[in-house]
Amino acid sequence: MNKTEFFKRHGHELVQVSSDDAEYGDFLILHPEEVSMAKDLQERGMTIVSVYETEDNEDYIDFENPFDSADQHFKYGYFAIDTNNKLN
Repeated sequence: MNKTEFFKRHGHELVQVSSDDAEYGDFLILHPEEVSMAKDLQERGMTIVSVYETEDNEDYIDFENPFDSADQHFKYGYFAIDTNNKLN
């Protein structure tokens, strides 16, 4: 699913992981620098999805496969989704 579709469907469920991050935004968990944060959020019940860079600038969000912290070509981060409203 591309980034636009992802935000339309799941934008309201995103977990804020930063505050006022002008460079990466407040929802992106960086790969590989912040893998431990993604793992912690997954252990707390969040769904973690990988974000991949694409040539057309509509980055690909891998929502189908389980969280994988391994290095993969073009992967630059993750989003955490609170689908069960566990943080509220």
